[in-house]
Amino acid sequence: MTILYTYQLNGNLAYLPRLFTYLREISAQLPTKPLLLDLGGSCTPDVWHCDVTEGRSTLIVLDAMGYHAVNYASLLTPASYAKVKDQVAMALVADEPQQVKNTYLATQPAPLSDEHLKICLTPSHITHWNMGWLHLGKIASDELGIVQLDGDTIQHQVIQIPPNTAPNPTISGVVDFVLAEANLYRKKK
Repeated sequence: MTILYTYQLNGNLAYLPRLFTYLREISAQLPTKPLLLDLGGSCTPDVWHCDVTEGRSTLIVLDAMGYHAVNYASLLTPASYAKVKDQVAMALVADEPQQVKNTYLATQPAPLSDEHLKICLTPSHITHWNMGWLHLGKIASDELGIVQLDGDTIQHQVIQIPPNTAPNPTISGVVDFVLAEANLYRKKK
């Protein structure tokens, strides 16, 4: 199994179309479709569209990019969560473990008797196993974490997205839409 993950995107919507192109290139080289996760920090209140949409703007784009799950703890208020939860197909993970593609995801390890893979979406200092949970290591906002699992063996690498990666036009369109919607919210306030 392969896991691709991001962390601390910080509302950088201009980066996401290039990231998507790179994710597709990496995924095309893999024998099976990877699990695509975000460890949190996808939006930050000092970025205007994150502030206006209460953290939802980047989540909409990540969903369009095919992410399976994101850590939304400390990002969304209950009201903001209620607005976005039915608009996205990806799992929004916080306190309670959620099952996605035969994998349990949570922000904090919890006792589960199930033998499925368990991944903690709160970043750790290094990628490692602890009490049956896979903890993914912190990476920078312009990096992609790649974890390949073979039984209990972990192969982990961190790749910086090449700056000359062409932006995907479909995701660029989604970003334009999200920014237009955020502008409407801003004008209403």
